[in-house]
Amino acid sequence: GSVLCLAAAGDLLLSGGRDNTIRVWDTDTLACRRTLQGHKHDVLSLATLGIAPNLCSGQPPPAAQGSRVPFLFASASADGSARLWCSRDWVCFHVFTPASSAVNGMRPPRMNTSLLGHNP
Repeated sequence: GSVLCLAAAGDLLLSGGRDNTIRVWDTDTLACRRTLQGHKHDVLSLATLGIAPNLCSGQPPPAAQGSRVPFLFASASADGSARLWCSRDWVCFHVFTPASSAVNGMRPPRMNTSLLGHNP
């Protein structure tokens, strides 16, 4: 499907598209490393939210050579939902469904602001 949004995270690139998935790309090899599912419609926006070494599992990141520090990212969809993900295990750990229409934009939040934007 068509790519509708991108977000960079170190040596990874996240893409969202019309096939309702998020793909995780390795920028060194240009290979797709993972395909994440959960949205019921087009993925319209992605935002990386910073590192999260203890948030997803409560454990510190692995110390193995070449391992990545986990990071958080969010995805928004034409299905009206936004999802929070952690790169530690690549699963969605929270779903927001605040919108009755597509959530078509996101940005990392500043103090006392919202992550989501949608058209009423």
